[in-house]
Amino acid sequence: MADLDFHRKCISNMCRICGSRAQTFYQVKTKVTPYLAQNNKDMILKFYGIDISNDSKDIYPVKICQVCYSRMWNFYRDSQKSFSDFEIFHYVKHTSDPLCKTCAKYSEGSKTGRKKKNKRGKIMDRVSQPALSEEAPCDLVLSE
Repeated sequence: MADLDFHRKCISNMCRICGSRAQTFYQVKTKVTPYLAQNNKDMILKFYGIDISNDSKDIYPVKICQVCYSRMWNFYRDSQKSFSDFEIFHYVKHTSDPLCKTCAKYSEGSKTGRKKKNKRGKIMDRVSQPALSEEAPCDLVLSE
């Protein structure tokens, strides 16, 4: 039962098209309203070829991320533009396996924010190099 609750939590913030997060942490914190798939179902059908009228809420998310919405809106606004290939995430019914495809995709994107800097090791003692002395002048002499 806990697995199914986690699965529902996962799909509550996933994009219906690409499977990424529908809202960033900042958007959730500032209470920005997400794009709902039902409000844009005609454009989704036209652009992505996905019929969302019969979607089950236990399998499919109801939100769309900003990237997919912008891509769809730009195509709708300027239909002469060609769009690049992109991958559509295919949702499946939740399985009791620990490797549910949807839950794994959600957990994969759980690390958000700026990446941490690599820690450098200790500075090694400099290898003793022979110091340049005044007795070793440059061998380059211009010959006339």
